[in-house]
Amino acid sequence: MKIAMLTTKYSPSPHSPYLTDELARELAAQGHEVTVFLADWANEHIAASATPERSTGPTLITSRAVVLPWLAPPLRRAVKWLVSPARLAFRIWKKTRTLKPDVVVAFSPLMALHLPVWMLTRTSATRRFLVQWDFFPDSHVQNHALHGALKIRLLRAAETYLMRRFDVIGCMSTRNIEYLRRHCDVRASTPAVHLPLWTSRPAFTRRPREVVRRQYGLPLDTPIFVFGGQFIPGRGIEDILQATRQLARGHDKMLFLFIGSGPLATQIEADIQAGNPFIKLMAGVPRSEYLSLISACNVGIVSTVRDVTVPTFPSKTLDYLLAGLPVLASVEESTDFGEFVEAQGIGVRVLAGDITRFVAAARTLSEWVERDGEALAARCSDCLDQHFSVASAARTVVAQTH
Repeated sequence: MKIAMLTTKYSPSPHSPYLTDELARELAAQGHEVTVFLADWANEHIAASATPERSTGPTLITSRAVVLPWLAPPLRRAVKWLVSPARLAFRIWKKTRTLKPDVVVAFSPLMALHLPVWMLTRTSATRRFLVQWDFFPDSHVQNHALHGALKIRLLRAAETYLMRRFDVIGCMSTRNIEYLRRHCDVRASTPAVHLPLWTSRPAFTRRPREVVRRQYGLPLDTPIFVFGGQFIPGRGIEDILQATRQLARGHDKMLFLFIGSGPLATQIEADIQAGNPFIKLMAGVPRSEYLSLISACNVGIVSTVRDVTVPTFPSKTLDYLLAGLPVLASVEESTDFGEFVEAQGIGVRVLAGDITRFVAAARTLSEWVERDGEALAARCSDCLDQHFSVASAARTVVAQTH
């Protein structure tokens, strides 16, 4: 089959893959002709091009995002969201005159690629599969990243219009499917299928824990809880910091390592400057190095915020499992992620915002890892293979659009 994929994120390095390029490469490896249309939202790629990754790999066609730094932030965002998709649409128009894809695969939020989505879904001869990760704009509203009643109403209407153009919608979990049916005005006849997150198990160098900890100035004999990713609203950063303050009043021996960047890094730095001994902050590193680094830790933290109704299934979990780390899941009540973690025996869940139970869970996991660390790591690896295979994800997409 000829498959066209639309995305705003595609790794410029095969050594640090994103989920989007992992899926594209797997579809190509399974014998399909894959063309990826990328609106390079972060402008990570050097130039707009049409480049086959290799003779049997996907063809990548890129268009850089339009960023005008001299504009005020609201105008800058508006230009990026309106003009960047139009630039990619022009490249799609030139390519699809000969491509004529059998299947289109796109990722939410669709409004990030509104015109290209419309262009590639306007013919009934093409089967259309939506990977529904982000219930836009609901998730942004509930995380206080989007304001204005009229703006929200218009964005929801536009996103719904684009969602209704797809034949099949893939959701990360059962709760996500339920949310789709209850809150999104898609056709009742449109199939909603279970499409878990996936990983291609990228290779990384697993070195002795003591060597890695010495390299990064980490304590050799202390349980380390790691949080990797963006420090932005909705990630439960405040809960983690509050838990470390509570631990600091006791006699616990553990360290919370933050790896990444974002506007809430200032809150982490403020706690460090105030003398909190339980926190260390590091800048983000390439994924292969990141995996090597977190494999020297003991527990991975997945943290969201309370009182949200949009169920999440955080992708950072895949890297934790790949590194053999059990999970401390501090998550909203609406998600089934915490239930999954406990059912698989790969961690402990608490309700987001419950700091007392967060602290208790951290102590429980410290003891669990010390007592049964090797068996836990093996269980994490098995869970990854059984539930998060990129080959399985690619087969689901093909089977649902054949």
